[in-house]
Amino acid sequence: MEFRPFWDVLADLGIDLPDASRIRTSETGLAPKRSLSKDCWFPSGEMVEVSGYEISGMVYCGESLMSVNRSSNFEPSLIHPGLRTECKQPDYAGKMLPLNLSYAQMTAANRAAYLEWLANGRRDLEIGSGYVRLFFYGLERRVFHDLPKLTIEKYPQKLDELRQIAEEARQLNQRYPSSFGRNIDHLIEACELQLSEFEAIAVEPTNPFYVRVGLGQLIQQDQAIPEDWAFAYCEMISKSLETTLIKRFPEVFRELFRVRYRQYFWKGIHIKNDQSTWRVSYYPSSASFGGQTVTLQVKNLPNLYELADQFEKVNVVLEHCQKDLALLSRLVIRNPELRYSPTAIAPFPPELWHLSPNLTKLEQSLQQRFQKTTIVLLTGETLLKDWQSSNPDKLTQAETKSLVAFLEQCGYGVEPDLKSVNRKSFLALYQVQSGEITQHYKISSLAIHICVATLIQEKISIDQIKTEIDAFFSLSPAEKIRIEAYFTWLLTQSPSLRNLKARIQKIEPEQRTAIAAFLIAIATKNPIHPKLVQQLEKAYTLLGLDAKSVYSDIHDRTTSDDPVTIRKASPSRDFTIPKSEPLMLNRSLIESKMVESQEISGLLAEIFVEEQEPEKVTIADLDAPHSEFLRAIAVQEIWQREELEAIAAKLNLMLDGALEVINESAFDLCDEAVIEGDNTLEVNREVLEEILR
Repeated sequence: MEFRPFWDVLADLGIDLPDASRIRTSETGLAPKRSLSKDCWFPSGEMVEVSGYEISGMVYCGESLMSVNRSSNFEPSLIHPGLRTECKQPDYAGKMLPLNLSYAQMTAANRAAYLEWLANGRRDLEIGSGYVRLFFYGLERRVFHDLPKLTIEKYPQKLDELRQIAEEARQLNQRYPSSFGRNIDHLIEACELQLSEFEAIAVEPTNPFYVRVGLGQLIQQDQAIPEDWAFAYCEMISKSLETTLIKRFPEVFRELFRVRYRQYFWKGIHIKNDQSTWRVSYYPSSASFGGQTVTLQVKNLPNLYELADQFEKVNVVLEHCQKDLALLSRLVIRNPELRYSPTAIAPFPPELWHLSPNLTKLEQSLQQRFQKTTIVLLTGETLLKDWQSSNPDKLTQAETKSLVAFLEQCGYGVEPDLKSVNRKSFLALYQVQSGEITQHYKISSLAIHICVATLIQEKISIDQIKTEIDAFFSLSPAEKIRIEAYFTWLLTQSPSLRNLKARIQKIEPEQRTAIAAFLIAIATKNPIHPKLVQQLEKAYTLLGLDAKSVYSDIHDRTTSDDPVTIRKASPSRDFTIPKSEPLMLNRSLIESKMVESQEISGLLAEIFVEEQEPEKVTIADLDAPHSEFLRAIAVQEIWQREELEAIAAKLNLMLDGALEVINESAFDLCDEAVIEGDNTLEVNREVLEEILR
């Protein structure tokens, strides 16, 4: 077979033939620093001279280089040193560039402009975009065709060249951003992928590509997945992050995810590499590839999409975060001004408290107060100084829950148990100790309440009460400090025996007897007088015990314990009965003296009246009729308007007005209405249960 000369082929194609006078020797034309071959790539930094222009590499230059798919005769980006150039009037704008862009088919004026742009470091911003694309064609061929075939052993400069091409591509994208579209990004990624086979790439999870690379390398090296990379994976692949809830609080969600991820997987999760391979497809812009897609296979990186089932364990973190955000969302929807308030941010982990500066201020203030004590008594006004709320006078139930959650995370408990906080009320804060709160605490707190309500006005010593608490109730260190805080708070109040029946009904008979013995033990440490006996009888009645047994219990205690001081009903001097001569109380005499005493008789009458006419228990801050109406609607969830109108009429209430009053109370406690609707009304069961609790 006879091969035709190269110049004849060009002539047949209608391409300008080189001017023999312009084909320069080694002194004036192409600098033959190395012989040209079919693969005539000049890497970055290797100078090549063409028609008097010195080019610092990154180009194909030579006499013959076939296209990648050989469907066209020659590589479009090949710079042939023998083709004519016009140096006097270069076409910088590229107005005469051929449709099928290639160096061989360009005019002499085009070649002159192109070579000058290359020689000047590819920095001229006024150059036509066609020249930029032609240069890019050469980079495409090098990255997707030549370099993948070269091994490190045969071509040690491979990694350096990949880094150089990637950096050159970034510079081109900055100078000529409109010339490439996504192709230039894909070329950079292809460089990074080939590099990743041999070295770790210092990348951040800034986009899906680098997420795949970074995670792939962590998996390949059997390293745990940190929280930032796990979050980036979720952003890349999980549709659950596209919810309105997350989009509403993106900064809160991101930080919350990090914290919850560490809580669930404190060492991070491990993903097993199943030897899957990441294959990257690329559609080149150069005609050299003949419109065919190129596939790069990265052996050392797994395909994350094939490992998606192993990432399912992260869903538990996402679900937890979404539940936390739901609480925040309900609050902010009703009160947008509370978006970054202490109320909104406090329930979240301390790592997020910086989003609300007042929280940090309050935490520091509490730390200072607890430096020398374990219990601090505060007014609501002091505690809520920097606590923003929807109501200036008190916190709603939701806001109170947020405050309690904040205190718990700071290591503090609060007494009493809070439903809402009034700024004028007293609160006892204590440092929480490790240990479980058992039934012993519930019994002791009830005993303390009854004790303060019945005996404290009789000038009973506080130290005596504390001593008997330790003697009667087996409390853990955690329970002891809590009961002391509760006792401290009770002393600021004027507690009554009201609303204690429900608590008493929940305890066993022997526990009621123990409370009674506790009261007797405290009473007998002090002078016994009729009024004190009367208070004890009142407590016994409340406990469901026989009030008449007070006398025998006092007698049993005084005959088996230390001497007891007795005081008569009328003023008289006190006297002490030594233990060696135990006093036998004359029960009939004491009863007769109490009957004769007008004061005692009045107290007895008060007791009997309370037992005969028990006070109706109201709900929340509602009066008796509205409380009864609320109890009535609790029996079912769906009501017709006429049914509720009938119930309201029986209680002398107007339905609309009653609903408004009840819902207003519900908003104060729960930030939600308890019943809504027009002709058909629906009861919010969760809110109702919270109000009735």
